[in-house]
Amino acid sequence: AIIREKYARLLTDLQKDESKDAEEKLKYQTMYEEQLKVELNKQGETTKKAREEAEKKANEAILQLKLQLMPEGEAKEKAMQDDKYKKLRDAVIEDVNLTEEKRNEILALYDKQRAAEDQKKIDDKKKEQEKEQANLLATFTNQKDKELEALRLKYEEQRKIAGENSELQLLIDNSIVTGK
Repeated sequence: AIIREKYARLLTDLQKDESKDAEEKLKYQTMYEEQLKVELNKQGETTKKAREEAEKKANEAILQLKLQLMPEGEAKEKAMQDDKYKKLRDAVIEDVNLTEEKRNEILALYDKQRAAEDQKKIDDKKKEQEKEQANLLATFTNQKDKELEALRLKYEEQRKIAGENSELQLLIDNSIVTGK
């Protein structure tokens, strides 16, 4: 509105100016109209950029809130990592001081870094699974060892009770072998 008022005032002053003939007035009027268009376009672009920036910030805030509200776990870690690399990539793409070659090199390095982080997470998860399996095996082995030790002690006790009685010792040995 201010810009339009400015040029309306200039055009009004031009109409009242008696020092210029009709041809000069037409030239000035055309020039003012062109300047008005240019300034309105600039204002429109500025407004559009401001809206886009505000929308971008709002979307970023929404994303951050969603990330905070996500339950802890792999999905949240992945979403946070995606967000981190999106921000890094966007910053490089928007950097007008970089040549296309440097921009592509940096983007490739970010891709490489992300792949390395992903592989590390896979390796860490695999190590954790192997550790859990080893713990389960150790627990199972300890349980079986305890059972075997209990059976051995029971066998020795029965042999002591049997003493010198060879028939009773034979029955005990057969019960150990057959499991009855």
